Amino acid sequence: HSDEARLLRIRGGSEAAFASASLMAANPQMAKQFFGSNLISQPRKIGFALIALGILFSFLGFMLFLNRTLIGTGNLMLIAGVILVAGIERSKAFLLQWERVRGTSIFALGVFLVLRGRARLGVLVELFGILNLFGNFIPSLVALLKSIPVLGPLIAPILDAPIFTRAVDLATQFAGPTATTADA
Repeated sequence: HSDEARLLRIRGGSEAAFASASLMAANPQMAKQFFGSNLISQPRKIGFALIALGILFSFLGFMLFLNRTLIGTGNLMLIAGVILVAGIERSKAFLLQWERVRGTSIFALGVFLVLRGRARLGVLVELFGILNLFGNFIPSLVALLKSIPVLGPLIAPILDAPIFTRAVDLATQFAGPTATTADA
């Protein structure tokens, strides 16, 4: 049996991820074929790098007392990275849906405020825009966190705490309607 056949026989998310990582560590040629292949296109690779740099710049901007230059640079890198990873057409289709125009405009206003030098206000407006865009995904994210094999049972009491569930409910109230909630 080959290493690939052993990998295909293993079932389960964490076991398969561990098995694939250990197989690639044991077989560098397989790792080179996987990462050197076209499974991840060049624009996506650049997008992931931009996202990492954007997070780094934004983090440094926050650590240096809301340095507007670093936060603005981080914002632009994050936005460009997400667009490259998701693709221009998919990003346009998501952000310019009629149900999401409010969140997109609020987020764009926040980015504009950060770039114009109003870092504190701009970051708050960006956060509100992000809640408008992605607030409906928060309950799914909480359910995903609870289902993580080792970490889930440890953080479930925190995620099930009344104050946390109220915060999630409050955050989803600010979310813009999706295509499914707008029709209901």
